[in-house]
Amino acid sequence: MKNKEISILTLNFMIAFLFLLLAIAPCVVAETSEELDVQRRAQIEKARKILAGTTWTVYTALQETKRPEEATEVFTFTERRVTTQNLANQGYGMDGSNYSVNYEPDGTLVWETMQKYKDGEGEVILRGDLRGDVMTGVIDIQPAKGARKIYYFTSQKEKPATAAVTSTTTSTTTETKK
Repeated sequence: MKNKEISILTLNFMIAFLFLLLAIAPCVVAETSEELDVQRRAQIEKARKILAGTTWTVYTALQETKRPEEATEVFTFTERRVTTQNLANQGYGMDGSNYSVNYEPDGTLVWETMQKYKDGEGEVILRGDLRGDVMTGVIDIQPAKGARKIYYFTSQKEKPATAAVTSTTTSTTTETKK
């Protein structure tokens, strides 16, 4: 009889403990979810700061052709937008476009955007992976008419334009003083 009472008490205790766990679990998950959200927002902000104010000349190569078509493109980033030089001249994303950013598990910063053609028909999808000072990626041009073209690109970060201006100004000042 005593064993039965102990078993019943143990069973009641286990049931109460399970109910307690079930009541607490959503709070722990919600807190963890909020923490992850805060961390994700901080990572996105960090990524945007890394790209903002930078200009990249990328070297492109059209793949899957008999003779690879090579060219360059220039990406200019602000905190929330990216503009392209040659694609804009062709009518894609003439005012730039918003871009999204995230980090891969290995620490690679990934940015993506889509730019519509000026008449709304056709689009370009851009994706770049930034590892250190090297950016690689894809430019996927999907015109309304004609064949889809996929270019792969690579680049190294250019020095800020203000550094070039400063060194020119300094050398001019030095020559003027002589």
